[in-house]
Amino acid sequence: MAASNELIRWLRLLALPVWARATILLLVVIVVLGGTALLFGSALRRDAEQASSAIALLTVSMPVLLLVVALVFGQNSDSRLRQLTAGVLSRDVPRAMRENLGAMGAQDPEVRLRGCCADYTLRLSGTDPAEALRFSLELNVFKVNVCFWLDGVSLPGKAGVDSAELAAFRHVFLGAVAEGYRMNEEPAHYADSNHGIGLIFFRTLAPDFLLHPEQRLYFVQDLSFFVRGVVEAQRRARLAR
Repeated sequence: MAASNELIRWLRLLALPVWARATILLLVVIVVLGGTALLFGSALRRDAEQASSAIALLTVSMPVLLLVVALVFGQNSDSRLRQLTAGVLSRDVPRAMRENLGAMGAQDPEVRLRGCCADYTLRLSGTDPAEALRFSLELNVFKVNVCFWLDGVSLPGKAGVDSAELAAFRHVFLGAVAEGYRMNEEPAHYADSNHGIGLIFFRTLAPDFLLHPEQRLYFVQDLSFFVRGVVEAQRRARLAR
């Protein structure tokens, strides 16, 4: 299996033109179909020798067909990953927020998609629009950055989970760290953002994260718990001021 995986990776690196890949695929498919027809014909004629030859042909051609499929369709695998990334950011994350924070009066978050990045604005019904939580996600196949733009929170030059300025969020941030997130000590200052200063958390996901629905679902649900905790902590921090 390890040798096969390495061979498939090597084949995906080949930059063959479309016509060459299509020709190779067509030839292998013809061989497989020919072997299948030969097998059925020998079964009808009860020709054991010909059936044995057909089985041997299929035994060799089927793995080759799988490798060729990996070669042909693996050339466009990056497009599929981009589609999955956009789906997580624009569909899965808002859905998880709606399901988990709906009982708190959370409205559907506003989403601004920017390639593999997305900005979210989450508002609670009956609250001042200025109290909306704004956060950003940067999903890079199997690495994610989460940035919370905490309005009204005075951030130090270097922020940490134990920073006095972030005491109201300490419980939430410790939970995130336990789930594998790490906190960037330097607050975010993005030139293309109007949100001011933010806190960045980042974590490494499974290498095949985007290809497994259960991993994507776990990620967005866990993120919704994280966001819910930040919303509640931000509300407590405002009441304390």
